[in-house]
Parts: sequence; structure tokens; C-alpha cells
Amino acid sequence: MKKFEKWNVAFRRRKPNTTLIDDTKTPFIIIPNTWRYWCADPHLIEFNDNTYVFAELYDRVLRRGVIGYCTINGNTASKWKIALSTPFHLSYPNIFYIDSDVYMIPESYVAKEISVYKAINFPNKWKKVKTLKKDIITVDTTPLCADGENYLLSYLLNDNGDSLQLFKSHNGDLQDCFTIKDAEKQLRPAGNFFKVDNILYRPAQDCKNGYGCALNFYSVNNISHNNYSETLFKKITPQMITTNSGIIAKGIHTYNFNDKYEVIDIKGYEFDALAYIMRPIWYIKRRLTKIFSKE
Repeated sequence: MKKFEKWNVAFRRRKPNTTLIDDTKTPFIIIPNTWRYWCADPHLIEFNDNTYVFAELYDRVLRRGVIGYCTINGNTASKWKIALSTPFHLSYPNIFYIDSDVYMIPESYVAKEISVYKAINFPNKWKKVKTLKKDIITVDTTPLCADGENYLLSYLLNDNGDSLQLFKSHNGDLQDCFTIKDAEKQLRPAGNFFKVDNILYRPAQDCKNGYGCALNFYSVNNISHNNYSETLFKKITPQMITTNSGIIAKGIHTYNFNDKYEVIDIKGYEFDALAYIMRPIWYIKRRLTKIFSKE
């Protein structure tokens, strides 16, 4: 029977001054999915001395993503819980502090917007506080502060060709937009920028030979409101990733870390009884939608 794509989030303790660029040998610990959700796009944040992993939880019943979280401690992880759910798909929960408040920019391309949410009661109560950009279809929006300037890097989906868009941010508003035109680097963000030995790196999704076929790490040469250049530093393929269960990854497309942990997502395939149960329901829903849309 047909096997369906699924993703898992995995983590490992971080060795001092080490990232995935340096260490592909230390196994990642896979966090189990739930019966309803598989999980991807992990991001990390520390809150009240606890380490939280925020991720997309893809709802296999409703066929859209919500934002979920778990905590990790040592080599164990708690169960996934829902943090934010909307009527439209959410993923890639880029989460960060501004002063002592926690904010998040989840991917919400279905709603055609880039919006910021604030934690009203962390971790599971959020309020949309600002829409940075309307009528735009972008994914994997990633903030960056460089040389005292604030930017957002986002991947624009367009019928005429996708592209990376670099927005300059000032006082919470998006201003100048620069299109990164080098075709080799038209690669979706795959996690936060990070600096090692005073070199700024950007993780990117390499999907040229299939979704999640590799992670590319670029060293950033120049960044400003009207210029951006980077050089490929290292490519990490799924076959280079090891796990505690011995499962071989079929794909990877997000990587993040903090002082304590590293997180990644791992693609696999499995028989999915829920998909077979839901398939006739999805079919009927599509047919009804078409019928009523014509009236």
C-alpha cells in the first residue's frame, strides 16, 4: 500500500562551540509524533529556565498546519501541545524576544500576509499584534539584525518565478525590499542566521532534487537594504544525519540551535491508516466546494 510523507522533529544536546556544520556524527533524538499530527520546522526558545521547541504540527485530519510546542530536558521531550491555531495553514514559527516579551512570525502564506503574534500567556495564548505585509505570498520569514539594522528575509512564491526578498525593518514597519536575483541562491530559509568565529551563516533549503533533499549553509558576504551576497560553505544531506533509532532520514529542511540544544526536522514515509480513512471525506469536500463555487 502507498506510504505517505511525514516529518519528525529531532534534537540533541549541543557540544560547546559546535553546530551541524562541524558535527554530523552525534545522533539526534527523534520526538514522537501524535496520532493526528506530524511535526516539522523546529525553532527554540528559553523561557523560565525551560527549553521550548516550537514547530509546525501538520493536522492530518484538517490537512493544514497549526503551531505546537514541547519542552526538552536532557535526552527527553514532553508531548506536543497546541500553541496557536487559525482557520488557515501555519508553519515555520520563528520565535524571538523583544526586551522581555516573546513574539512569533509564523508562516501564513495562505492568508497572504506576514504577521507578528505576541505571547499573552506563554506558551499557549497568542495575539496577532501587527500585520507587516498584506497581499503577499511568502514563506519561511526569518528576521536578522546586522550592523545595527533590522531585516526580514522571506521567500516569495510567484507564478513568474520564486525569489528571496530582503525587507529592511524600521520601528516595526517594513520599508525597502530587495530581490536577491542570483539563481543559485534562490533557496528558501531553513532556520535562523547564526554567527561562528565572526562569520554570519544562513541555512537554506536545497530542494533541487526533491523537497528537503539537503540543507545548504551559506556564509554571508554582504548585507544592506540594497545588496546581499553569500557563498555556499557546506551542504548537509539527509544521509549524513544519524538518529537514536537508526532511522535514515529521507529529507531535512530546517535547523536551529541555542546554547543548550540543536533541532532539526527529518522526513520519512509510512503507512497512514488515517489518510485512507479521511480520503473519501476529502474527496467529497472537494466536490462540494467545486459545486457550490459555481453557483
